Amino acid sequence: MQYLNRFVAARFPGASTLAQVAGGIPVTNVLPAMVADGFLVAGDAVHQSDPLTAGHHQRQHGGLFAAQVAIRAIRQGDTSACFLRRYEQM
Repeated sequence: MQYLNRFVAARFPGASTLAQVAGGIPVTNVLPAMVADGFLVAGDAVHQSDPLTAGHHQRQHGGLFAAQVAIRAIRQGDTSACFLRRYEQM
Protein backbone atom coordinates (compact mmCIF):
# COMPACT_ATOMS: atom_id res chain seq x y z
CA MET A 1 0.00 0.00 0.00
CA GLN A 2 2.91 2.33 0.67
CA TYR A 3 4.11 1.99 -2.93
CA LEU A 4 0.69 2.87 -4.31
CA ASN A 5 0.33 5.87 -1.98
CA ARG A 6 3.74 7.20 -3.01
CA PHE A 7 2.99 6.63 -6.70
CA VAL A 8 -0.35 8.45 -6.52
CA ALA A 9 1.08 11.32 -4.41
CA ALA A 10 3.93 11.85 -6.90
CA ARG A 11 1.75 11.80 -10.01
CA PHE A 12 -1.52 13.22 -8.74
CA PRO A 13 -0.69 15.96 -6.24
CA GLY A 14 -3.72 17.10 -4.31
CA ALA A 15 -5.58 13.82 -4.86
CA SER A 16 -7.33 12.31 -1.88
CA THR A 17 -8.43 8.82 -0.92
CA LEU A 18 -12.18 8.41 -1.34
CA ALA A 19 -12.38 4.96 0.19
CA GLN A 20 -10.13 2.13 1.23
CA VAL A 21 -11.28 -1.46 1.45
CA ALA A 22 -9.18 -4.37 2.63
CA GLY A 23 -9.76 -8.02 3.27
CA GLY A 24 -12.96 -8.51 1.32
CA ILE A 25 -14.05 -9.37 -2.17
CA PRO A 26 -16.09 -6.58 -3.81
CA VAL A 27 -19.59 -7.83 -4.55
CA THR A 28 -21.01 -4.88 -6.49
CA ASN A 29 -20.85 -4.43 -10.24
CA VAL A 30 -17.69 -3.20 -11.95
CA LEU A 31 -17.21 0.50 -11.28
CA PRO A 32 -18.50 2.79 -14.06
CA ALA A 33 -15.12 4.47 -14.65
CA MET A 34 -11.89 2.49 -14.75
CA VAL A 35 -9.77 5.16 -16.45
CA ALA A 36 -8.80 8.82 -16.23
CA ASP A 37 -6.14 10.82 -18.06
CA GLY A 38 -2.87 8.93 -17.57
CA PHE A 39 -4.43 6.40 -15.19
CA LEU A 40 -6.23 3.06 -15.31
CA VAL A 41 -6.99 0.42 -12.72
CA ALA A 42 -7.87 -3.26 -12.84
CA GLY A 43 -8.80 -6.13 -10.55
CA ASP A 44 -10.36 -5.64 -7.15
CA ALA A 45 -9.79 -1.88 -7.41
CA VAL A 46 -12.63 -1.69 -9.95
CA HIS A 47 -14.60 -4.67 -8.61
CA GLN A 48 -13.55 -7.10 -11.34
CA SER A 49 -14.41 -10.06 -9.18
CA ASP A 50 -16.97 -12.70 -8.47
CA PRO A 51 -17.72 -13.45 -4.82
CA LEU A 52 -18.60 -17.07 -5.66
CA THR A 53 -15.28 -17.90 -7.34
CA ALA A 54 -13.05 -15.18 -5.85
CA GLY A 55 -12.92 -13.66 -9.35
CA HIS A 56 -9.54 -14.91 -10.50
CA HIS A 57 -10.78 -15.23 -14.08
CA GLN A 58 -12.19 -11.67 -14.15
CA ARG A 59 -9.08 -10.13 -12.60
CA GLN A 60 -6.76 -11.97 -14.99
CA HIS A 61 -8.67 -10.75 -18.02
CA GLY A 62 -8.95 -7.24 -16.58
CA GLY A 63 -5.20 -7.11 -16.02
CA LEU A 64 -4.49 -8.48 -19.49
CA PHE A 65 -6.80 -5.97 -21.19
CA ALA A 66 -5.46 -3.09 -19.08
CA ALA A 67 -1.88 -4.02 -20.01
CA GLN A 68 -2.67 -4.33 -23.71
CA VAL A 69 -4.29 -0.90 -23.83
CA ALA A 70 -1.60 0.70 -21.65
CA ILE A 71 1.15 -0.61 -23.94
CA ARG A 72 -0.64 0.75 -27.03
CA ALA A 73 -1.26 4.08 -25.32
CA ILE A 74 2.37 4.50 -24.34
CA ARG A 75 3.64 3.49 -27.78
CA GLN A 76 1.28 5.96 -29.45
CA GLY A 77 2.01 8.70 -26.92
CA ASP A 78 -1.66 9.08 -25.99
CA THR A 79 -2.59 8.26 -22.42
CA SER A 80 -5.76 10.33 -22.45
CA ALA A 81 -8.91 8.95 -20.84
CA CYS A 82 -10.46 8.89 -24.30
CA PHE A 83 -7.77 6.48 -25.56
CA LEU A 84 -7.71 4.41 -22.35
CA ARG A 85 -11.49 3.82 -22.53
CA ARG A 86 -10.66 1.08 -25.03
CA TYR A 87 -9.83 -0.96 -21.96
CA GLU A 88 -13.33 -0.43 -20.54
CA GLN A 89 -14.83 -1.48 -23.85
CA MET A 90 -12.80 -4.70 -23.87
